[in-house]
Amino acid sequence: MSATPTGDPKLVERAKARAHQWLAAVDPSIQGFTFSVSHHLTYSEAPNLKLIEEAFRNHFKLILDSSKATTDYPNATVFDPKTDTQFLPVIKGNFAKLKKTLADTSKFTFVTAAFALDEAKGLFAAYVMGAGLGNPIRFTPDFNTCGPNCQAAIVLHESVHVFDSRSNDGPVHISEFDATYNSQTTDNAIHNPSAYSAFAQQVSLHRDTRFGQGPGKRGI
Repeated sequence: MSATPTGDPKLVERAKARAHQWLAAVDPSIQGFTFSVSHHLTYSEAPNLKLIEEAFRNHFKLILDSSKATTDYPNATVFDPKTDTQFLPVIKGNFAKLKKTLADTSKFTFVTAAFALDEAKGLFAAYVMGAGLGNPIRFTPDFNTCGPNCQAAIVLHESVHVFDSRSNDGPVHISEFDATYNSQTTDNAIHNPSAYSAFAQQVSLHRDTRFGQGPGKRGI
């Protein structure tokens, strides 16, 4: 564990590298999903189709047809990935902005606990002042106490706050561990930082891991 008085730059770089690994699976997954749905492929014909379909449902609350609706996701929206112009462009655009943010060293700064308590009025592992304003992510000593996967999830989550002005709104900014996460509307989910982190994890690791700062997750 780092003993630095601020967020540890080495740990942030490690987290960014892991986040890049997760993000590398996103574009091929979305492209493959769109192709499979457009050509009416079955799960046996497209082995990853079910996984990606579930990731869209779990995190962006998007389903392929009304028969996919469940009581667990009461506000999911039916969409066609080949023709959709409302949700998928936002999702793809935000993932592109995520990659750009991770590559911009000016968006990563390191602060003491005292600084964070004064500026943010709380000690968070990382935070952004003012969603969508392009302000940097500030990493505090609390970040150093999280495990590698948790840190990578935090980096992705906070990066969305850098560029998405809706990402901190009450109905949008819901933790992936919150009881109301599954019932979030699609319109809000496509701006939720937690959804981008969790989606990238699921399509990369082939399971719904949710490595953010949830119960028991700090050491992972």
